[in-house]
Amino acid sequence: KGVIMTLLSLVLIGTGCEERIDPPAVNPSEGKTVEVMLDLGFADEADGYTLPAPSTTKSNAAAFNYALQPAVTMKGAESSLKPDKLYNLEIQQYDQNGNHIGGMNASDVTDHEIGSAFSQTLTANSDCQLVIVAWGSGNTTTLGTDKLASAQEKSIDASVISKLNPSTQSDMNKMPYILHLEHVCVESNTIKSIEGENKDVRLLLRRLATRLTLDWTYSYSGYQLKQILLQSIPTNYKIVAAHDKTDKTYPSLLDQFTTIQLTADEIDSQTYYCWVPANVRGSNSAATSQRYRIKSNAPTGSSYVDFIAANTFEPKKK
Repeated sequence: KGVIMTLLSLVLIGTGCEERIDPPAVNPSEGKTVEVMLDLGFADEADGYTLPAPSTTKSNAAAFNYALQPAVTMKGAESSLKPDKLYNLEIQQYDQNGNHIGGMNASDVTDHEIGSAFSQTLTANSDCQLVIVAWGSGNTTTLGTDKLASAQEKSIDASVISKLNPSTQSDMNKMPYILHLEHVCVESNTIKSIEGENKDVRLLLRRLATRLTLDWTYSYSGYQLKQILLQSIPTNYKIVAAHDKTDKTYPSLLDQFTTIQLTADEIDSQTYYCWVPANVRGSNSAATSQRYRIKSNAPTGSSYVDFIAANTFEPKKK
């Protein structure tokens, strides 16, 4: 009776990246230009479904009787390919204040084979930052040689990413991949972690876009599902995340967000796929059970979905 609306908070988890780098044996000579060897690849994508919601967890709303559970992954149209090269690879180096201290000029940005080590000139520094971007085939954008803050303003419009078919190699060759190493030691012939045990150098870049898959079924007498809205979706893909220093959330709440409204045909199909930028908002300790996984307990800026059904006899009742 009246308004019946369920808001399901989505946790959009971007794929993590793997970085394994050696610790320094000695402090390098700061500021000296050195050649380092790099071995780069792409991280495997992971299913972001980690919600601890058992299949018996259901809502009490009369029109919506839902259960959160992982979907069966099918190796079909939605299986995601990786680029077959490191297309338009760019490497930039910054100190801990974000000043540019080394890296590539625009003329140095080129393609590299995956798994083949190559050398790069960097500045010796015991605690610096590296940003590594494989921009994708045909993309001529670069970070440039300004400060890190300038690089963090670079973005790719969502309309460019939304056209990429995840099961077509030529399309996925255009997908940007990124790795931001915030604390590394650069010394002669290698880069190392500033602390830790010896390990082989292997840096894996992560995909810029998150693949969102939404499936649902709905059947309830007297109400018809009329709208599905994906709310608070970041508008653009920031290449280098400028996360909040306190809680590591990003993007900024001052950035632009949008709403994706599914068409009638998409609602009837009961499934929807799209690329979305990562939206990392952390967690809320108040959400102690499924009953409390509600919009009011979601961190500010969280992405979520509205399912709106209208009464078939009184359309104003939703």
